[in-house]
Amino acid sequence: MFDKNAVGIFLGSQGLSIVETASTGKIKNHIYAPYPKDIAAPSGVTVPKDNIFSVFLDNEVEIVAFLQRRIRDSRVNLENTGIVVCVPYRDLIVRFFEIPQIPRKDIDASIGFEIKKYIPFKLEEITYDYQTFSQKNIIEVLFAGIKNDNLQKYNSILTQLKLNVAAIEPSQFSLFRLLKVKKIMSNKESVVVIELERDEGTIAIVDNGIPCFSRDIKIAGGPESAEADMESVSFRIINEVRVSIDYFRRQFLKKGVDRIVVLAKQESKELVSAFNKELGMPVQYKNTDEMFGFKEEYSLDLAKALGASLRINKPSSLIINLGKKQKFALGFLSSYIQILSDIVGEILDIPKAKIIKTLAIASAVLVGIFMLSDLSIKPIGRQLETVSKEIDSALSSDLKGLDAATLEVLHNNLIDKLAVYKKLFVKDILISEKLEVLPNLLPEGVWLEEISFNRSNKYLYLKGLVYRENEKEAVDAPYNCISNLKNSPLFSNKVNNISVKSLKSDIMNTYKVTRFEIDVEIAG
Repeated sequence: MFDKNAVGIFLGSQGLSIVETASTGKIKNHIYAPYPKDIAAPSGVTVPKDNIFSVFLDNEVEIVAFLQRRIRDSRVNLENTGIVVCVPYRDLIVRFFEIPQIPRKDIDASIGFEIKKYIPFKLEEITYDYQTFSQKNIIEVLFAGIKNDNLQKYNSILTQLKLNVAAIEPSQFSLFRLLKVKKIMSNKESVVVIELERDEGTIAIVDNGIPCFSRDIKIAGGPESAEADMESVSFRIINEVRVSIDYFRRQFLKKGVDRIVVLAKQESKELVSAFNKELGMPVQYKNTDEMFGFKEEYSLDLAKALGASLRINKPSSLIINLGKKQKFALGFLSSYIQILSDIVGEILDIPKAKIIKTLAIASAVLVGIFMLSDLSIKPIGRQLETVSKEIDSALSSDLKGLDAATLEVLHNNLIDKLAVYKKLFVKDILISEKLEVLPNLLPEGVWLEEISFNRSNKYLYLKGLVYRENEKEAVDAPYNCISNLKNSPLFSNKVNNISVKSLKSDIMNTYKVTRFEIDVEIAG
């Protein structure tokens, strides 16, 4: 797999980008073909052109004909070649979240349950893939999904083109792979990556190689526009970056970011200076022509196609594939060895066969260590089970006829067992019963994004969103949620106050949603 050419195809919102690379990563062929501009809907109504399907008004015959002509014109060799297709980020649902450390066999079910908080429709309506990254006390999850009907459209045209597609991935992941290969970004830092192109842009935060956050922004004109009001543009972009960094810090309890990377056609000294002054962090500007290797009008789109092609011969830690229903978790030996062998081989110039052999031995040792640690945890579980049974037995026994001394001894033993039980079990047992019934109290169309409990002032904090087509119903939903809480036996007699802290409209993946925050003051 390391000795063949690779092709990356980016089906962008404005045009088609194709890049063919050799096994070394060197570009062999490339082409950018803008979509036709004169296609009009029969009704005469202008619609937003966010992807190839909206441009061609879902006319599959014309889409396939256009792609066939441009692929033929590109002179790209598609025979016995690995092909990776990347699609626009706004077509996808990409989320990053954390779950507790749980057994690997339970991860799939846990992610299926957790992701329902972040999507405004049923899980069955999307095709998705995810990766897991194990940390000390948590498992980080990178999730990407696409609506089934959208994926079916992509699969239909790719099948008619008779392309041997190895993977379908988010275009932003392709770009991040290229940034790593070009040593613009590493896996040991937190970076804000800003893409500026024409009158729009994207802000993403990548932490240790993992995309944690991304949002699209609208600007009056990019830095490359001579007519742009740079002071106004800079102010708007800096505010968006500041909001994004604040969200990243709060949501994932991170310290912040190390630097900013700006990708644009032309450097704006005013923008870079404003970043340094307002945000106080290093800013690195990268011309997208330099990143791609040639001076091209749409070099950022071509850079994404180039990054997609590098998935074959220069794989990175981002291995999500929406082209097949398969889940990946970093830690599986095959993908882990494949990635490390490529990185080590490139840095130290060691034959790949020797690297793979060494990594296989090291991985076997790590598996052995993991099994030993698992065996050391099991006695704690047995101790917890024994203490639980002893407490149940003590509480259910008949205490009549026992003298004071015996009762005192029994009392002290029970306190000791409860102390062990509390140490081994969860700390927030007070609030757990309320959390169990909480999902049943949410009205239709309401999803929770965050739940936290402050033990000092006994406040339960709920943060979520509402997706309802009727705007009035969307605004009423949080108050209906409060009504359900007050009517619940677990909340009605054990809370002092329930109130809506904030309520505002927002746009999430083109859907209009209502975001809300609710404070619940627990009594006692």
